[in-house]
Order: sequence, then C-alpha cells, then structure tokens
Amino acid sequence: MAAIYSGISLKLKSKTTSWEDKLKLAHFAWISHQCFLPNKEQVLLDWARQSLVAFYKKKLELKEEVVERLWIYVDNILHSRKLQNLLKNGKTINLQISLVKMINERVSEFSFSGSQRNMCAVLNCCQGILSTPALVVIYTAKQELLVALLSHLCWSACRQPESTVTAQLFEVIHLALGHYLSIQQQQANPRRVFVDVTGHLLQPCLVLRYLLSGSTWTQDQLRQVLSRDIRSQIEAMLRGGVFRPDLLSSYKEELLDQQQSDSKMGTMKSLLAPLDTVITRLVDADFCEPRLHASVVASSVALLYRLFLDSYLKEGNQFLCSLLSLVKGDFLIHLEEEQLESLLRLLQIISTLHLDSLLPPYHVHYFLLLLSMAVTTVGCSCPSLDLQFLVKCYQLLGCLQRGRSARSVFRVFYVSDVFEIVLTSLLQASSRLLIEVDDPMWLHLLQVVGMFLEQLMQLLIQLKLSLVLNFGKITAFLSRCKLYTEASSTKQLENQIPLGSQLILVSLTKLCQVFGSFLRERRQPQEAPAALPELLRPALLQMGTALQLCFTSGAGVHCLPSIALVAATTLLEVDLNQHRRDRVVEPDRTLPSHVALYQDVYMQLLSELPALTGNAQSFQAALRFLTLFFSAPEFHPKKDSVFTSIFNSVRRVLAAPEVPAQISQDLDVHLGALFTQMLETGTTDDLALVMRCVLQGLDVGCAWRADLQAVLSAVRLLKLLLSCPLSGEKASLLWRACPQIVTALTLQSREACGEQPVALARVIPILDVLAALLRQGEDAISNPHHVTLAFSILLTVPLDHLRPPDYRSVFSRLHNTLFSILQCHPKVMLKAIPSFLNCFNRLVFSVIHEGRQKDKGSTDDLVVVLECARLVERMYSHIAARAEEFAVFSPLMVAHYVTKAQKVTLYPAVKDLLQEGIYLVLDLCTEPDIQFLRASLQPGARDVFKELHNDYLKYHKAKQEGERRYTA
Repeated sequence: MAAIYSGISLKLKSKTTSWEDKLKLAHFAWISHQCFLPNKEQVLLDWARQSLVAFYKKKLELKEEVVERLWIYVDNILHSRKLQNLLKNGKTINLQISLVKMINERVSEFSFSGSQRNMCAVLNCCQGILSTPALVVIYTAKQELLVALLSHLCWSACRQPESTVTAQLFEVIHLALGHYLSIQQQQANPRRVFVDVTGHLLQPCLVLRYLLSGSTWTQDQLRQVLSRDIRSQIEAMLRGGVFRPDLLSSYKEELLDQQQSDSKMGTMKSLLAPLDTVITRLVDADFCEPRLHASVVASSVALLYRLFLDSYLKEGNQFLCSLLSLVKGDFLIHLEEEQLESLLRLLQIISTLHLDSLLPPYHVHYFLLLLSMAVTTVGCSCPSLDLQFLVKCYQLLGCLQRGRSARSVFRVFYVSDVFEIVLTSLLQASSRLLIEVDDPMWLHLLQVVGMFLEQLMQLLIQLKLSLVLNFGKITAFLSRCKLYTEASSTKQLENQIPLGSQLILVSLTKLCQVFGSFLRERRQPQEAPAALPELLRPALLQMGTALQLCFTSGAGVHCLPSIALVAATTLLEVDLNQHRRDRVVEPDRTLPSHVALYQDVYMQLLSELPALTGNAQSFQAALRFLTLFFSAPEFHPKKDSVFTSIFNSVRRVLAAPEVPAQISQDLDVHLGALFTQMLETGTTDDLALVMRCVLQGLDVGCAWRADLQAVLSAVRLLKLLLSCPLSGEKASLLWRACPQIVTALTLQSREACGEQPVALARVIPILDVLAALLRQGEDAISNPHHVTLAFSILLTVPLDHLRPPDYRSVFSRLHNTLFSILQCHPKVMLKAIPSFLNCFNRLVFSVIHEGRQKDKGSTDDLVVVLECARLVERMYSHIAARAEEFAVFSPLMVAHYVTKAQKVTLYPAVKDLLQEGIYLVLDLCTEPDIQFLRASLQPGARDVFKELHNDYLKYHKAKQEGERRYTA
C-alpha cells in the first residue's frame, strides 16, 4: 500500500510525468476504490489547487487545455457524491483560502475583460462551494472574501449581459446573496456592515437591480422567479446594511445635527455620515455606462427613499413623521453647510433625471421626497445656499408636475393642501433670510415658486379636481396670510416690500391669472359654477390692498420689484374683464373700486418709464399695464389726453441713450402691442402727431446737429408704426408720407455711412425700417423712383473692416432689403434689374472676399461667413425662380462670379454654398450663353468657369436628370 501511495504522489509531482498522464492518474485516484491513499481527497484537491495557484502566479507554464481540465477536475471533486457522503460522515476537507481567492480573481477578471476562458468551470466550482454547508464556511468565516465575490459576480452580470454563462452566473449570485444576508443579520458591528455595503456592494447591486427590472435578459438566460428573488435579496441587503436600526442616530446626527448620547451606540467609535456616503456613491458617474446612469439613479433614489421610510418611519421616530403635517403646525427643522450642501448634491442627482416621464409609483415617491425637502425650513447662516437649495429643491417639483403622471399625486393630496404647505414653509423661511429684497437669487426663487404655483392651479383646472373646494381653500388661506407693512430684517431698505409680502403678492398674482383666465374662457354656467366668480372677488380685494401699500409707499415705481408691476397689471386685466362682463348684465354698474389705484400707477409710469428699462421684466409689465389701461377709457383721467401722455413717455424711452441693447431689441414686441392698441382706438389726429414726430426726427438737420438720439427715436417709432395694422384714413395718412420718409432715410443713411467709423447704431435700424417699409408693397410706395432710392442706400453701406457680429448684422439686413424689393415690387424690378444686381453682387463679392483662405489668423469668423453665404445661395434661388426676368442677365452674373472667384482660394464650405447658388443661375443659361462665356472670359476666369461648368454637369445637372426620371 505504501508503494502505491508513494508512486501516485511522486508521479503527480514529477516534472517528467506529462500533464495528460497526471490528469488521468488524478482522475483514476479519485474514482478508484482500489487506489488507497491516506487522506486521498485532501491530497488530490490540494494538488489541483496548488497547480492552478502556481500557474496563475506564473511559476508554472501550462497549456490552456490543461488549465481548463484542472478546473473541471476541482469542479468534479466538489460536486461528487463521494465528497458529499464523506462530509456527511464527518470527514473534514480544507479548501484553503488560496482556492477561493483564485476563484474571486477569475470572476473579477471576467467582469472587466469579458473573457470566458474557464468561466463555466470556475462558476461551477463556486456554486459547489456555496451550496455545500461544510465548504461554504471558508467564505462565511472570512466576510471580506464573500463581499468581494458578491461584488465581482454582480459587476460581471452588469458588464457582460450577453455572456454564455449568464444562467450559471445568476444561480451563483443567488447563493452568494443568501449567504451574505445570513452573516449580515448576525453581524453586530453596524459600521462594518455599512462600509461593506456602501464600499463594495451598493453600486453593482443597484445597477443589477435596475437591469433586472427591465428586459435585459431573456427567459432562457434568467428565470423570472430567480430574477424576482435576486431583486428581493438586494433590497434586503440594502435595508440591512444602509438602513439598520442602529444607524438611526447617525442619520439624526447628519440631518438634524443632534448630539448623540445614546448608550446603545457604544459599539460605534464615531458617528457615520450615511446620507453623504450614499449620495457620493450615486453621484459617481463612472460606476455604470453614461447612457444608464440617469435611469439607474432614478430607480435607485426612489428605492432608497422607500427603504429609508420603511426602516425608520415607526413609532418613536418622531423626527421623520410626515414633514408635511409638521410644517402646517409650525414645526421648524434647521439645517446647518455641509449638511445643506449634501442635500444639494442629492437634488443635483435628481435634476439629471427625466422627471416628467416617470411611472406613477416613482412619480409619487419623488413628489413626496422633493416636497419633504422643500418644506424643510432653512437656517440663516448661509443665505445663498439656502436660496439655492429652495430654487433647486421648486424647479424639480415643477418638472414633476409637467409629467404625464401628475394626477397620481393628487390622489394623495388636495391641490389646495400642497399650495398651503408650500407657501407656509416659504413664509417661515423668508422671515429668517437675511438678504436684500432685490437679491437676484431671491428674485429667481420668486419666479420659480410662481411658476410652480401656476402649474399647480392649472393642473387643478385641467384635471377638474373639485374646483370650488380647492379654489375656496386657496383663497381662504391667502386671506388669512398677513400682509407685512414693515421690513422683515434690518438689512432691508425703507420703502421696499418685505420678502413675505412679495411671496403673498406672487401667489395672489398667479391665482388671479389662472383663475381669471379660466372664468374668462368658460362662460357657460356648467363650465364655471356660479360660486367660482365669487371666490375671485376677495382675492382681488386683497391684492388691491397689497398694491395700494406698494404704490403709495413713497418709493418710485423703479424702486419696486417687478412683481409689483406684474401684480398691478394682472389685477387690472382681471378687474377689467370682470367689469365688462358685469356691465353686460348691469349697464349702470359703477366702476371697480381700484380705479384710483390704476390711475396712480399710470401717473407714476408716465414719469418713470425710462427708469424701468434697466429691468426687462418690470419694463414689459409696465408696457402691458399701459396697453390695458389705454383700452379702458372709463378709467382714464379727465384732464389730459392719455394718448399724448403715453406717446410722449414712450418717446423719452426711445430717445434715452442709457437704454440697454437687449431692452432696445425687445422693444418691438412689447411696444408693438401698446402702439397697436393706441392707434386702433386713437384718432387720425393722434396718428398725425406721431407722423410729425417721425418726420422731425428723420430730418437730416438732426444728424447735422448731432441730435442722434432724435434720429434713432424716429426710426424706432417708424418701425413700430409699420408693425401696426392700419386701415382707412389712418393708413392713407401713413402711405402719403412714404416718399418723404424714403428720401429722409436715404439722407440719414448717407450721413451715417460717411462717418468714421461708420455709425452702425443708426445704419442697422435704418436698414430694418427700410425693409419693413418696402414690404408694404406697391400700394404704399407707388413711385418707382422712391424704391430705386433704396438701391442707393444699399450701395453706400460698407461691408469691409467690420467685426464678425457687425458684419452678420449688416449683411443680413442688406439681404433682407433686397429680398423685400424683389418680392414686393415686381413693377420696379422690370426696369431695375441692373441696379438690383449691382447691390447683390456687392454681397457676393463680399462673401468671396471674407470667405477666402487666409495665410494667418484663425477660422473663428468662418461661422459668420457661412451664414452669409447661405443667404447668397438663397437669393440665387429666388432669382432663378424669376427665370423670365433674369435669364438675359444670367451670363453676366456667372461672369461676375468667376472673375471674382479666380482671384482667391475659398474655404471649401463657402465655395460649396456659392456654387450651389450659381448652379441655379447656370440653369438659366442657354448653350449660346455658355459658348459666349468660354470665348469672352479672360484666361484665369475661363479656367475657373471650365471647372465650374464641369462640376455643374457632373453633379447638379445629373442630379436634376435623376430626379426628373424618378418623378416620371
């Protein structure tokens, strides 16, 4: 017997024995009853383990086939009935840590590389160990080995979803999770469990859970029951690792900054920061593919929030019991820095998600989470962080409300309850914010909160959610809110509206906007119950009282926040609609009670309108107010002409040199509505006043006297006039003045272009108004001479030595003016094509010049040149559409192009656009025209033309023929 033992051992260890023989001998020794070897099972397992360890440590060279067979050999041993019987009979088999470490390393390698070499056998070995109680102790006794294995297994499933070993992989994951849950429950050290889960298991398990929730794997790869079991195990692992009862004090410390004196926490050397740790793991964008990150976080945050509530929302944990009910009871929770910042980080994660496309359960979870955070009362230590937290925090709630699942939230809450909770918490916060009332972040918060409340009430109407009940509760709540007449902090200036009053004013404004619009659009009793109009009246009265305090405080209108003007405008609009509707029923009904307020606001706006141009929102609200006020003659003061007063105020705005450029650009839209209303209801004498002011300002003497603001004011006034729909005698008054206007514009343009540098501030508006005037057509400008004057303007405006933004502005306006002549003055074009082409060729030549490849400098300007080249191509297409008129000029247009193009090397992109346009002109050329060009062009231009014509035939003509055949 000793000889047999010695012989087998020597042969297995001998370097002269081939590996083929060694493997056969080892297999025979294991299965044969005739082969006696002391402690045979341990010896043979150790031999295979040592061989594999030596190979992976590069101490032994083995063929891949031999390595595979060694793993299979170990697998056969672990799964053999013989080993199971031995273990049942009390036999001890030691696996050695080196074997399980080797298994862990192979699984880790597979998760990263995807190489499936030996993986089937390795996973079988792992499954054999985990499914055998006497063997799995090697993992359960060394918790870090099981955590590492579980992490590698989950990453493998996530990173290699198409693997052929997927089915085995999930069976092993199921076993590994089961064992980990068992030791997790027995672990007395919460820090150890928390660190293991958050450090190694949180990320892969969350990704895996998300993938299991979708359709990543087929039924063949993963049984549905197994998928459900693994998801349940992951949730149990997270609950037991991240939300253990003994971690509650750490959450309290982190969230509420409480000092922990609980004796039960004696096992923890120092408190953890569990919330910040979990958020850090979620923020890490590298833990899964970028395309999956947002979706994984979306499902994970909802899960973690639910597990948090499930674990801690219990009797005795009062700090977590419905923040919503606590805020209504004036319960205050103060958040300190770094805590507040980690909440901000959570909000940043949520902001990356598609909140408007969540399914109903997730939608409700996120709404509750965000609302809970929003109503948390912030402290006063860092106002900028407080405001950022709140601003984040309502944009996200607003995004949720725009989602298709918004109705699901209001199965839990009344809309009016959400309205009250939000406003109550914000009023509490505002009383503790040490900021200026015009702090930009505060004003941004007001805007965001206003949008949120507006969406809330619009949903109430759209979903028809007990309108009378909800609107009744909202108006009743607002009527109970105190209107602050004193500043809420010593840092606020006199005569300014305190923060709380601003919030109430915004809320009342949004209520009146939404509610008033609803009542105006739905006039049938069944659509708007009779009780609803009565609910609006107290809100209007309260709003009027609040505004009376604002506008009689002694501060100028320009000192008031924009919300005051927006509120006054809203009140006027709703009041006006109500008044007109009431007068249909009661013709003798007296004027609304707020007429004195409206007249007061009107008078202040007349004197301070130019001062409001520094704030776009205030200025727009002021113009809207004046538009509405002008439309209500019954509200007008008796002593002065409202038309003249408003017109003079607007003229001061247009002539003010300090008007910001952005405001100046936005004037057209908002002033256009005001002027349309004024000219519609004004008299012919009123329009004559405007025309006199325009012509006075356009008089060339203003330019000579350097009264340039008068010129700009007149040009802007004229542009506004042209945007207003005029008819009858008023239209005739304007059209009769058109010849004089065109002549004046020509002279003004000549003066501006003659200055050095060119006065683009005047040239650009002149070109705008010239194009607008020409677009009125031949009915407005009947004399061809006045249209041809426009060509002289276009020829004098310089296009060289301009900065790219200025070049774009001038070029596009020259193009627009030319296009207006081409489209709106066909009679003039019959005789003016040469003049037209002279102007157009300036644009073509300018693009060729600016689009040339330069020896030095960058290509930063190329974007602008390409935009202009597209305009040239577009004009060529318009010309080609007028073939009958332009055909005779087509050879000349081609000749001009090639003569200029031969002198430079164009950037390919510019050249392509210009050639696409000139191809359309070549379509107009006859064969004799082509022959004429070949014969008459100079040598350099002739070569360019030859290349151009060849490309035309090869690409453009061939494409046309192909399209023609396809159509046929």
